[in-house]
Amino acid sequence: MKPRPKHNARRIIREKVEAAGSTFSPTTTRYNSEWKKWRGESVEKLQGQPMVEVEVWDRDSQHPGRVSVVNSTSKTGIMTDEDERVSAERLTNARPIVSVSGGKDSTAMCLHLMEMGYTRDDFDRVFMDTGWEHASTYAYLDKLEETIGPITRLKADIKVRDEHREHVAHFEERIGFESPMIRRMFLYTGFPSRVRKWCTKELKIQPLQKHLDSLDFEFVNLVGIRKEESPRRAKMQEWEYHDSWDCWVWRPLIDWKEKEVIDIHRRFSLVPNRLYLNGSTRVGCWPCISSRKKEIVQLGDERVSLIRDLEVLITELHRKKKGEDELMSTFFQSPLRHRFKVMAIDDVMSWSRTSRGGSQFEMFATEEPTCVRWGMCEHKGN
Repeated sequence: MKPRPKHNARRIIREKVEAAGSTFSPTTTRYNSEWKKWRGESVEKLQGQPMVEVEVWDRDSQHPGRVSVVNSTSKTGIMTDEDERVSAERLTNARPIVSVSGGKDSTAMCLHLMEMGYTRDDFDRVFMDTGWEHASTYAYLDKLEETIGPITRLKADIKVRDEHREHVAHFEERIGFESPMIRRMFLYTGFPSRVRKWCTKELKIQPLQKHLDSLDFEFVNLVGIRKEESPRRAKMQEWEYHDSWDCWVWRPLIDWKEKEVIDIHRRFSLVPNRLYLNGSTRVGCWPCISSRKKEIVQLGDERVSLIRDLEVLITELHRKKKGEDELMSTFFQSPLRHRFKVMAIDDVMSWSRTSRGGSQFEMFATEEPTCVRWGMCEHKGN
């Protein structure tokens, strides 16, 4: 397999453009017409290469350095025969690396590769372990390896202060495994938030970045994202060049519907993560700070008790550092209409069981059980 180049392509291009007296712009940038060759050659060998100007679609403000490049063959965003040829070329000399979460979409992505003719030895699987997953997810990943092959677990190395060692050990014993999430909470005596979402950056992106930087071969990163999941994801493209990782990101399931995801599980006789069968709509941090009501209400007593005790202790430590006037530290942020109201985990659990703007408790479940969608049980309404 072709050795991975040591130079970042975008930096090389920036240097060449600026050396020529031109301005390097994030919206209209000069790229080599044979993009892949640029990445495989040294700076010296790039001298005199033909240049073409192509359009850069957008720069995601939440992900600096992420750029979507439109092929010079098609600037409409519509897949053409040439686009499919380019997609095939990007996979020819690059090893697929699949980001696995234990959820249905990333699993379907691995199964899709196998249906395309890839063997378990032809692609890598990585799992970014935050240490805040449901125990069922870890068990599912162990079982999943029997079908898709070994999964590399990536975990952030979070420092534990001497004064917090006893506390961290206590909570990790309760949760059942080493937890970068818990260690990070104590390190800065606080929880992640919508504004400071360090859980994603420090516990997922950075460990993956470190792993990718250690590789000495060409690769493509595969992500199980589908357009129908959210308006933001609906705007994403199937192929996108990620400058920070210096690789292409491929979203092969971007246009798939949930039924297609379920169908491919059935073709492999693979049961999904049982969290789905218990009513969860997503698999990931348990819980995520952005969880919806129907996900929060699924939390068991053990996890609620764990969060309650963390809130009390983290608040105590935070006030020792910042002062007694500080508000209580809570895992969940209150809704915007209650921006000055502290909502501890018990308040959130009560709210999660309400409907109609949080003022009325639901007496009966109105949605079809998840097991019905997966064809694992029958359900008849009254």
